Amino acid sequence: MAQPKLRWGVVGTAKIADQLVRAWELSKTNELVAIASRDGAKAKAWAEKNHAGRVFDSYEKMLAADGIDAVYIPLPNSMHKEWTINAARNGKHVLCEKPLADNTQQVEEIIAARDSFKVTIMEAFMYRFHPKTLRAQKMITEGALGEVRQIRASFGFRLSDMNNIRNQKELTGGALMDVGCYCVNIARRIANAEPLAVQARAVWGDTDVDHSLAAVLEFPNDVLANIDCSFQIDTHQWYGVSGTRGHLGVTAPFRMGEDDQVLLYDHEGKHEDLIVRGANEYQMMIDHFADAVLNGKPLAYTLENSLGQARTIDALYQSARTGFRVTL
Repeated sequence: MAQPKLRWGVVGTAKIADQLVRAWELSKTNELVAIASRDGAKAKAWAEKNHAGRVFDSYEKMLAADGIDAVYIPLPNSMHKEWTINAARNGKHVLCEKPLADNTQQVEEIIAARDSFKVTIMEAFMYRFHPKTLRAQKMITEGALGEVRQIRASFGFRLSDMNNIRNQKELTGGALMDVGCYCVNIARRIANAEPLAVQARAVWGDTDVDHSLAAVLEFPNDVLANIDCSFQIDTHQWYGVSGTRGHLGVTAPFRMGEDDQVLLYDHEGKHEDLIVRGANEYQMMIDHFADAVLNGKPLAYTLENSLGQARTIDALYQSARTGFRVTL
């Protein structure tokens, strides 16, 4: 008997959706079957390029169609909540690009939709499923660094196009929402807790979105995290974890891929380069999602985790706007 596969449709032809095409090709438990775009010609061209068998000229038509189990939503940030809930209402499971929604209230609405329509919904932070991330987390959990005391995370690149959706306030743009959310996410994961308080500073652009933001997050057990993100620097991504017995440096932590990776481990006055096998993190993510939908396995990251993420981002923006430390 053939192994059942989760049948996917894509809501929109955003460039980031191309990243999942290879993941679907590699996966034994997932397959791409449909694409929807408000531009029928664009949808047809995307389908021909990526071998999607069904083409829809509206999101609504695809969500109402039979033979599609789950949808991937790579739309602009401001559209995530609307179309995640619309998909859930139509009985479709949802993998939605990060950030899941604009704010805490919207995530709460998505949770209510999940519970009401009995579907599986997950925020698409793909880096969490890569072997490099899993190895780093295992080392930290097993005490290779001793007690964690400090976390540092940075992600940025140069964005000069002011018309880019990342620079549009009405589309929920900004450096924190685009790349800083990764820094928030890994800090929360390493601390294994939600922050108690945050304090942030930002550089605001002409369109009133943050072009750069830096912040301190205070976690329980005297753990501090320093994060920064920017649209004004050369491409850079990194995080580091310092504990009472060692330090771990993670290069290129949010865009890793299938080449072998390195973790930089310092302990007891010695340095080690730890080699970790590469993998397609998008495939690892959709395979995990399919296992949850097809086999009833629990998600490693639920919408309750996304709620903590949204609360932290809301507090960071509040602090950046007011200049004050914000408690959660």
